[in-house]
Amino acid sequence: MEQGVLVELLAALAVAAAGVAVFARLGLPTMAGFLAMGALVGPGALGLADPEHVRALAEFGVVFLLFEIGLELPFDRVRDAWREAVAAGALQVALTVALVAGGAVAVGVDPPVDFVLGALVAMSSTALVMGLLTEREEADAPHGRIAVGICLFQDLCIVPFLIALPILAGRAGASAGDVALSVAKLVGGVGALAVVARAVVPR
Repeated sequence: MEQGVLVELLAALAVAAAGVAVFARLGLPTMAGFLAMGALVGPGALGLADPEHVRALAEFGVVFLLFEIGLELPFDRVRDAWREAVAAGALQVALTVALVAGGAVAVGVDPPVDFVLGALVAMSSTALVMGLLTEREEADAPHGRIAVGICLFQDLCIVPFLIALPILAGRAGASAGDVALSVAKLVGGVGALAVVARAVVPR
């Protein structure tokens, strides 16, 4: 079994390397090459790798990618651009949710479901966007800073969206007190992280 998993991982890595080389040759982003090759080796296409077998490795990859993003995104930059991030991020999320939800209602989708669809479409991959900006050396450009700010705002919106899901589903356990407690935990966690990043980590 372990040998079979190793073969699957090696096959996936080989296909990924070949795909990224082709995308780079064509002048396309390498991140898009990884996504395309991942879809190719998955069960929906060639079926060369079982998603359950590569899930743990993929989670490690996401952790290291987020660590790299943290290295390239200092706290001072986030602090200086928070106004742009809130303004642009709130506008993007609100407009996307409204447009997608309105379109879903127009085709007969139930109101709770159309909000969920809008929230899904409004979210972007911070790791993917940062990877593309870093690859193009545009992370420090004005549009790069705005794009990163929007992605960070989207990441913060994930928590209230997850809190809203049981409420929209009509579950009895989702009371106003539970929502307030979750929001308080979010604010407290972000505040504690900011204090640690600002006062403890540099020392």
